[in-house]
Amino acid sequence: MKKYKYATSPIAVFTLLAYGLAMLFGPAWAGKTESLDILAPALKKGAVLIPKMGVATQVMKGDRAVGIKFEFEESENDYPSVLLPAPAKGWDLSSYDALEVEIENTGSEKNLICVAIENFGGSRKNQNGITLVPGEIGFLRLEFGFSWGKPEEKPDLKSINAIFVFVGPKQKGACVIKSLRAVKN
Repeated sequence: MKKYKYATSPIAVFTLLAYGLAMLFGPAWAGKTESLDILAPALKKGAVLIPKMGVATQVMKGDRAVGIKFEFEESENDYPSVLLPAPAKGWDLSSYDALEVEIENTGSEKNLICVAIENFGGSRKNQNGITLVPGEIGFLRLEFGFSWGKPEEKPDLKSINAIFVFVGPKQKGACVIKSLRAVKN
């Protein structure tokens, strides 16, 4: 049996509670939540994944890609990562509030697996992570304007050119990115 874990900010917990109430009392409204699938373009045939200090491959189910497997080796001081390919002008995430990522630790060691966004000319200001034991599936929410659950400057969401999944130094293992979506609260 797989274990599941959720990593969110206090705002996300409130949002999830509100969403749950909406599902109970307003199913017509709750079903209209908008999202943008960011993982799908990276799963298209010929898409180039850009791993740093690791190997990134598509996970196949029959003839269909269903995720990205990232295998990484221990690094002394650097952060192994995989960069998801962005459209030429980047993503416009200005009408969304957060990223939601489903990740499975498919390695043999406990790992802190993180997600970060970056805009053109900027730095990775918004980050969040989740610690998963082998075989555990985690649901990570990265609120725009927050890093590690604390308020942070929001990147220019009209020009996000990079979304990274990364691990810290001195970690080795593997994970599968099962879904990655930009969502509205």
